[in-house]
Amino acid sequence: MLTRRDALWGGASALLLAACSGDGDAKQAMSDAVSYKRKAGQPRVGIQTYTIRDAMEEDTRAALRMLKDVGYDFVETNSRDFTRIPMADLVSALKAADLPVAATHVSFDTFMTDPQMLADQANELGAEYAILPWTPDEMRTTAGYAQLAERLNTAGGVMNANGLRFAYHNHHFEFWEIDGPRTGMDILLEETDPEKVWFELDLFWAALARQDVPALFRAHSGRFKLCHIKDMKTDKLGDFDPEGPNALNFDEIHKGLMVNVGEGDLPFESWLQMDEVSGIDYLITEHDSPPAPFRDSVGTSLKTVRGYAL
Repeated sequence: MLTRRDALWGGASALLLAACSGDGDAKQAMSDAVSYKRKAGQPRVGIQTYTIRDAMEEDTRAALRMLKDVGYDFVETNSRDFTRIPMADLVSALKAADLPVAATHVSFDTFMTDPQMLADQANELGAEYAILPWTPDEMRTTAGYAQLAERLNTAGGVMNANGLRFAYHNHHFEFWEIDGPRTGMDILLEETDPEKVWFELDLFWAALARQDVPALFRAHSGRFKLCHIKDMKTDKLGDFDPEGPNALNFDEIHKGLMVNVGEGDLPFESWLQMDEVSGIDYLITEHDSPPAPFRDSVGTSLKTVRGYAL
């Protein structure tokens, strides 16, 4: 009988992979292992665990083993991963699956109140980056983004002091004009210290905001150390009105526009070939609402990215 687990994961292998030894400089070893730069002719590719959040909630160990079995080199975690279960259990599951953590998304509330806690969490995971993935509605103003930039600088300083880096992950709304032609993303890029704050460019959301991605790379060379790769059928882009009532209907956007990498037509290969300009080190696939079985969805995205000439 086909179980819910089979439907979600597509029959993930039950083989438990050997745990990491933990010897040597763990963070340097992780960085070497997951760098996007070519190794044996192929880019190293990770995945944001939010993609398979339902599977992670049902059986974290099996979900992570599936990602490793499919062929991912590393993961990017998010705060729900280590608030739903104890951090020690998550770290144990990651080691059992032999999946290093390049970065983790963090809680906005903790970012505002206790950046040291974020640093402690990221270090426990062995991550290089802690990343803020969200700006709440009430801060999407000129004053709000300026306050956020100041807070990003503060958190970035804390991360640097703890051997980490801090970054910001965009959606589409950061690229909307707020007062005149200036956008929230303009403020964040211009008012954060490039020695303390980097960016994880979500290419889907940038495309949805009608951004010229190569021009963005050139204007802010070296600031984009990570990226999210999730695809879009751009023939449907005309149906999205950024000023309409559904501009922030994420469920509609996810299901109406977002597809597995390779099933849309965003020009990722040409964008990613600009890594010497953009600064991108980490390639991370993501899908906010992937079709089941998840194994097939994440496998399609991985195979596509591995096929790029980078």
